[in-house]
Amino acid sequence: ENTTDEEQNNENQEENTESVSTQIGKTVEEAIRKGFQVVAATGRPFSALPESVLGIKGLDYVICSNGAHIVDLSTGAFIYSDYLSSAASGWCRDSFRSLGFPVEVFSEGKAYTCRERYERCRAGIGVVEGAEYVLRTRIPVDDIWDVWTEHIDKIENINIIFDDREDKLKVWDYLRSQEKPIGFTVTSSTSYNLEIGGADTSKAHALSEFAAIS
Repeated sequence: ENTTDEEQNNENQEENTESVSTQIGKTVEEAIRKGFQVVAATGRPFSALPESVLGIKGLDYVICSNGAHIVDLSTGAFIYSDYLSSAASGWCRDSFRSLGFPVEVFSEGKAYTCRERYERCRAGIGVVEGAEYVLRTRIPVDDIWDVWTEHIDKIENINIIFDDREDKLKVWDYLRSQEKPIGFTVTSSTSYNLEIGGADTSKAHALSEFAAIS
């Protein structure tokens, strides 16, 4: 399902939320004490989860990367994963490489970004919204395409970054036409990005999977 920038509650909307408030944390802990099964759901990769979430007493599971993983916090193990298929991942890699926009790839709970994107955030060039979050949570690499190829069958999420909203809309229209034939989902949470996940990846789908296995 495609949503507008304002409707999508995704990773980039969380960039400026550094922590869960004390009141929310206490409310969640109280619900857990009363016997409710609470599962946190976020667009962030596992490596970018704030301590205020990880430190909630009794919270055992977290849905990460827009639904690509369910993580057992007691072990750090993924009990459910939903990656892009190797074919879809390869198609996206080749297509996005030809477009020339900065990209980020999430794999196995870690977020890799092209060094150009990282250095632009450091220097405050172009899109700088969420720059501190990027610098704190991304692993900069010299060749993002090599990293992508190395993890071709373990790509959980892809970000494409735009300076120009018109460029974003043109690419979005094209990707929408390819979603079902290739097998991926495309969403957006801000004016400067597109996010690509697996064919069935969503927080709602992951929550349904959790209900089935718990």
